[in-house]
Amino acid sequence: MVEHDEVADSPSLGPTAGWSRRGLLTAGTVLVSMAAVGVGSPVVAAPVSTAPTWSGWFNLGRPSGGFIGGPATVSRNKDVCNIYVRGADNALWQRAYYNNRWHAWGRHNDGGVLASEPAPGSMGPNHEHVFVRGTDNKVWQKYWTSTGGWSGWFDLGRPSGGFIGGPATVSRNKDVCNIYVRGADNALWQRAYYNNRWHAWGRHNDGGVLASEPAPGSMGPNHEHVFVRGTDNNVWQKYWQ
Repeated sequence: MVEHDEVADSPSLGPTAGWSRRGLLTAGTVLVSMAAVGVGSPVVAAPVSTAPTWSGWFNLGRPSGGFIGGPATVSRNKDVCNIYVRGADNALWQRAYYNNRWHAWGRHNDGGVLASEPAPGSMGPNHEHVFVRGTDNKVWQKYWTSTGGWSGWFDLGRPSGGFIGGPATVSRNKDVCNIYVRGADNALWQRAYYNNRWHAWGRHNDGGVLASEPAPGSMGPNHEHVFVRGTDNNVWQKYWQ
């Protein structure tokens, strides 16, 4: 395994700020993908330089045998970046940046079999975790700490009725983690870690109908928001604070 360079109270499942529409991309909008996707396709990164301008693209290769879907990344502190992918062998693979350089791709030889792309996150400068969909259609987690290294995989279950696609995660501060999924009923579902334990899956009963997996984020230690594609093909947002 490569050396690892490498969610506060839960957002309420009750009253929320509701959903707001964020609109469609207009013709001519240019999107820059962070990766060339597909089995056998290399990861290509466009890191931000210290100057206010973009670099060119850098080829970061691929795991032996290639990978499925796209890469996911997390930086637990300013000196470390990790890329995670679902290998063509359905194992978790990782490439790490630390000590001012990229290190070789490494396989997590822990028996984990992925059925989705990985969703990495961090709860602090010495912590990292990865969430995936397993072949049993449940969410599974493993974590890394500077003192203990990598854990094994933990079963975090699934919403009543199951879910579509893979999980997404965000930690708005060092004491809180939230997992979000698109339920089989196309509602937003959430499972929260706070007060040092995982709490039950909860449904957002706000009338939102998802047409994509959720994309969560945070703008501070007391803020969280989630973006989705709606059935009208617009981007919709809701937030907690």
